[in-house]
Amino acid sequence: MKHGTDRHLTIHYAYICSPTGMTQTNGASHLLVVEDSEANEIHRFFVLDGTLQLGVVQVGSQNTTFDPARALSYYRTVESQLFTLVSKYPSAYKYVPRKTYDYLARPRLLSDLYAGMQEADTSWLVDQFLVRPLSNVGDMVLSKAQREENSETVRRWCLTAPYGPRMLVTQDLRWGDYDRQGWGCQLRVEDLKPVFDGHHRNDLIGYLRQGFPVFIEMVNREDLDALLEWLSVLKSMGLKWSSIVLTLRSHKTLGAVVNRLAEIPDIRFLTAGSTVRSLSTITKRLREVRGEDWASGLVFGSLYPETQLGDSITEILSYLLSRTLAGTPRDLQRIFAGNLMRMLPSAPPFLRATANDECVVAERSLGKAAYDEVLRMLQVLASREQKHVASVAFMISTDSYRVDTSTAVVTVEDAASERASSLVMKSEHDGTLRLVGWTRVLSRGPVSRDSEEMTALLRSITQSGPVLNSPSHLRAFGKSLLEHFRVVDPVEILSTLHFSASRQETSPGMIGLNRSDMEALNVSDDDLVLILEDHTGQWFVGKAFACDVESRTASVHTLDSELVAMSGKHQLDIVRYQGQPIGLRQVVFGYRESAGPTTGETVSLIQLRDGDVVSKLQGFFVARGVKYYPLGQKHGVIFNLTWSRPQLRPGEVGTLTGADVEFRPLPSLSEINVILCLEFNGGRESRISVTSPRSILSRLTRSAGGGLTEQIADHVRGSVSGSEGVAIIGLLLMSLFEVNRCDGRFALINASKDVEKFSVQKAETVQQYLQFSDDMESSEVRTTMVLSVLDALRDSAGPPNMTEVYRSIAEFLEDFGDQRPTLAILVTSGAEAEGDEAASFIHAIGQRNGCRVLVIGVGESFDTQAALKTLQGSCFVVEKASKICLQTIHNAVLSSLEALTASGQPR
Repeated sequence: MKHGTDRHLTIHYAYICSPTGMTQTNGASHLLVVEDSEANEIHRFFVLDGTLQLGVVQVGSQNTTFDPARALSYYRTVESQLFTLVSKYPSAYKYVPRKTYDYLARPRLLSDLYAGMQEADTSWLVDQFLVRPLSNVGDMVLSKAQREENSETVRRWCLTAPYGPRMLVTQDLRWGDYDRQGWGCQLRVEDLKPVFDGHHRNDLIGYLRQGFPVFIEMVNREDLDALLEWLSVLKSMGLKWSSIVLTLRSHKTLGAVVNRLAEIPDIRFLTAGSTVRSLSTITKRLREVRGEDWASGLVFGSLYPETQLGDSITEILSYLLSRTLAGTPRDLQRIFAGNLMRMLPSAPPFLRATANDECVVAERSLGKAAYDEVLRMLQVLASREQKHVASVAFMISTDSYRVDTSTAVVTVEDAASERASSLVMKSEHDGTLRLVGWTRVLSRGPVSRDSEEMTALLRSITQSGPVLNSPSHLRAFGKSLLEHFRVVDPVEILSTLHFSASRQETSPGMIGLNRSDMEALNVSDDDLVLILEDHTGQWFVGKAFACDVESRTASVHTLDSELVAMSGKHQLDIVRYQGQPIGLRQVVFGYRESAGPTTGETVSLIQLRDGDVVSKLQGFFVARGVKYYPLGQKHGVIFNLTWSRPQLRPGEVGTLTGADVEFRPLPSLSEINVILCLEFNGGRESRISVTSPRSILSRLTRSAGGGLTEQIADHVRGSVSGSEGVAIIGLLLMSLFEVNRCDGRFALINASKDVEKFSVQKAETVQQYLQFSDDMESSEVRTTMVLSVLDALRDSAGPPNMTEVYRSIAEFLEDFGDQRPTLAILVTSGAEAEGDEAASFIHAIGQRNGCRVLVIGVGESFDTQAALKTLQGSCFVVEKASKICLQTIHNAVLSSLEALTASGQPR
């Protein structure tokens, strides 16, 4: 395909600009989290795009702006296409991209600094970007005036909120233009001699000497001789070229010289513009020349918006993750970020640094409070346009190339003076936060981005520094922090952060403030403000209005303070809320008891009063990470928002107006797998009483949908057969887990006349389990599951082969692995099984780690002792259900979940 200028622009206007042409995905953005299909291991790759191009392109009278928000939107499309390819060709991937797990979160510091300021629902497939200004599109070179304007615009985007933490500006030395210094520089081969002889000579030599990245574009074969000649000059000057990254504008044209280029020691290739075929050729040659160190020769990059020079970014990502390339996790992390990060300095080398030697440690639980204080102050300073976070530089392991996102150098630039102050932040596993001024770090000698070296250095420095070990220290800490950032009037900033609360009968959702405080906060009537109680960490968002209260006092409605259990005895932090509330369509709240394990009695209470709970939450801005008490603190039941559609990110708030709201005990929403096996023994029927059949029928019909009410009602009465009891319990358990949206799996086994595994058709593949995160959201899938249970109940004619029952459970346990806990539930009227084969499966189940098998024996005739004799092993638990009772069933399941997920349960 030809990629001329007009063709290229047409592609991108249709692909990126058109509202109807851009693929959208629902839910939260994904990180590059993959599962090694061979080793069954999960890896999270930090991704740094080596070259992103931003600016304005003017063609005739048409201006098109390629800004950061648009680039992130493009990557969301890439993300969607990647998952589409994975679903079509799963066997082609050695590393299968997966949806994000809670414990594999975005880099916390980067995400938190970015939170509340970003465009809605943008991508996080890439963590950071090296950015250069757009100066040409294809063969069309922009005018000098456009190039200069783009250079200044890109620098502003990269050094100010909201994109400063994620985007790093480079110096553009192409076309003979003047540009200010950056994290590295960009040239063409034909620019090398003029730049070396011109006024940017010292800049270029400085990058080479310090090992900062130097990107060089090659356009044609003749560039090879000029490049080799220039490298010879560098050698004669004693300069190294280990930080040079080659960008091949046309891999087709330059294919013949790739082998020669790959033989140059320490030269790297940018993946942008390549095809799968050309990249395969490069990697093959690199393996021949460099052996196991072949991955040192590649740097991931997109050249967005020029993404049509070769194969798509999606195809290049797929190749890098493929079985064909078969790279190790270390290889891929080097390509995605490691090679480039090792070249980058820890702080912007082009900003004038302000001396600082602060040093403080906030221990354990106080570390999080201190961390939050740092974030809030930086956000307030940014909102007041006094300071901007110019960069966040993470450390990296020398051996594994793993990016250490718990350790970073944060550089804050003064908006007026263009001076910068850098601070090293280290979050320990136990919550301890270490803060050290960059000047003190540099005083120990040259510092690299090696994570192990930096950790040891920080611990050594902070041994002699002050330690925060009481909440009363936080205010002094805040003042010290503002002094570190050279804030002119720190008292003024602190006054905008700390308030006392006053309960008044104002309108719910309204926050009354003194007019002078509103001016200090830069808020007006009906603007949203975020209120956080410093002692409990509870927070909510409300609308500000001016009222007659004392200075630094917030008037909060009684119902609002009771809902989030604000005592009014502690200080409040108040800042302007930057985002907009999101209208939620579907919401799941998990609840738990504050004083102990969640019980079946609590489940029954919530089902009885769910209407009251919804009415208390309606009209309130809800968010993740907040504890709600809609029944009041005296009941001791805490509610947390666990999932929503659209998905809320941390710090975002949503409204429940018109939303479908569901409540479930929190253990049932854990990161788990569930295997549900229903054994319909038609040959040993007995009558079983049902407690509160109307409540059970209401629960089941709400879950299954109105279309199945009559079919379910036929089997829910005051007295039912044993098989009907099994079906009722099975449907209740399906209802319990159906709103879990973790990345675990759910399997259903119906053991009637035959033992059958419930399956779904996905493209050309039959899948014998459901994904909580995807399949369970489908009402069609849930309805089909209910029908399969009713069909098995109808077909029950005698005891099934229990050997096959245990075989099926053992197979699912083997398939699911031990990546997350698995709860297997067998609902049966008799768990006994005879023969060596059955015993072998039971033994295999009992030997599994991270699993629990709950056997619910249905009916008065169920022999618990016989079951325990058959099911030997610590993972087996047997509970007898003499009658069908909601509380009894929920108690049995929740106690097993509590024991199984005690260490990983979301709180």
